[in-house]
Amino acid sequence: MHHACTAARVGQLARLWGPTFICSCRQNQPCSHTGVATPSLQFVGFLAVFPSGRLPSRQHLITPIYAGICVVSAQTGNLNSPLNRAFKAIAYLCNLCHHFSVMSYYNNPSHMNCIVHPEPSTGLGSNAALASIIFGLLGSGVANSVDFQRLLWPRRFYNGDSFRALLAMCLKPMGGPNHNAALETLDKFRRKGLCDGPMQGHMLGTAFYPDTGLTYNFHGYDGPDDDKEVRNGLWVTVLQYCRRVQGPQSVLAMKTDSEARSDRSNPPRRTTQVVHHLQLWRPANYGEYHDAKIFSEDQSPLALIFPIVVSEISAVICAAAVCHVGDCIWFSIYLCIPLVLKLLSVPLSVRRGPKSNKMEESSFNRVESKSQKTVLFEISDYDYGFPIIEGNEQDVRQFFKHWGHPLRENSRDRLREIGSIALVAVFVFYFPIGLLSMLWVSQRVRNLWLFYQIYVVAAMHITRLRGSNGGGRTEEGMAEALSQRQLVGLRSSNGDVILAKLDSTPVERMLHGKAKITQIIRGHAEMMSSRV
Repeated sequence: MHHACTAARVGQLARLWGPTFICSCRQNQPCSHTGVATPSLQFVGFLAVFPSGRLPSRQHLITPIYAGICVVSAQTGNLNSPLNRAFKAIAYLCNLCHHFSVMSYYNNPSHMNCIVHPEPSTGLGSNAALASIIFGLLGSGVANSVDFQRLLWPRRFYNGDSFRALLAMCLKPMGGPNHNAALETLDKFRRKGLCDGPMQGHMLGTAFYPDTGLTYNFHGYDGPDDDKEVRNGLWVTVLQYCRRVQGPQSVLAMKTDSEARSDRSNPPRRTTQVVHHLQLWRPANYGEYHDAKIFSEDQSPLALIFPIVVSEISAVICAAAVCHVGDCIWFSIYLCIPLVLKLLSVPLSVRRGPKSNKMEESSFNRVESKSQKTVLFEISDYDYGFPIIEGNEQDVRQFFKHWGHPLRENSRDRLREIGSIALVAVFVFYFPIGLLSMLWVSQRVRNLWLFYQIYVVAAMHITRLRGSNGGGRTEEGMAEALSQRQLVGLRSSNGDVILAKLDSTPVERMLHGKAKITQIIRGHAEMMSSRV
């Protein structure tokens, strides 16, 4: 039989039954679906791609816009043969851009069976892969490096147990298009020299140890150390989250000395800022922080499992649906890869620096309390108001220097670095592999993956638009407690505790905020001079 006759027969079946049917009939026996006799084939395999319901013409087979393909196979008619899979891959690629019926026509000489099984090209199933590409392009521009900070610092970012924190974690799946953000994270690792070898480069400003880029000024300090970089600055980040936690503030009437002496009316109000006065001190005894809400970044690894699973609960649900509806176990395993990587990030996370200065005697025996000499640190962070921190110089500056910095002391630390970098590298290939796998999965699986990607990309946009990247973070939990006027304690790995109390004053003008800062500085200087 000529190839043209075979193509015509395939076209006739397509015209009769549309783009979806499976026919397996004996040679020259009436087809149970079409009622026509199945022709015998003189060759083993044939693949034709052409517009649905139309006979393949020369124009259809040679015009690029129709992506016509005619392939003759010299292998056996095994449906699972490598060549058959290659045919289907080519046909699926055509379906990504055009509405085609993809038909493969086989004849197995040993069994004398003919099989016609076109893949559907209309409806939601045929467009699922194309829609996934579109959502991938949309989501790749929204993803940022905060997701990989969360991956590399799980004890800080999965440190919330409230219902609100767990609900926010549901918007943090990493099964979406994070490949661009992963590449940017790896580029920064190389730029900082982390890939050059052990003890090479530095981690400040990377996903291992983010840099706020802020500075501060001293008030009441006359020592030799004039370093004024905030660096990671845990308490500064806490004060930044206070603005979002506290919400809109009501402003009390306030006038500076020059405005009080002037008879001019008040200028129109243009802003509302908050002066945050944070006080830090070491407790003199255990009873001093008995009612404080204690936070720690040295929790047990088992305590991190539940919030991590919650963050990927959408992927788990989708994987269960794929396994049940689509009967595709390998793709269900693929969907759970982000969850596995997050769980691996706990044992692979780098060790962090000492959370407190190591002294020979206990902090309680040193009897350091609010009564000793303190220093004011005025943070240059006017985007979040007027933050100022008061406390002992040594206790406060540890948060601007080494608090939480990764340790690089031995080969095990280097192995942890390499393992963490490898976790980020996996996400470079994760989403592209998911798109490529659409060539082999069924229609239902494509639909489920599309719905999952819609949820992930929507969650990424919601998180980005609301600026709610801190769900479950240590800093956000501390900000919530401080905003409720609670006494907050931060416990280190060696048992030391730093207590914190916040006094927030909203102002309606930048000039009033600066005046309030000047008032705090003047009052602190008078208090210190009275103790001399």
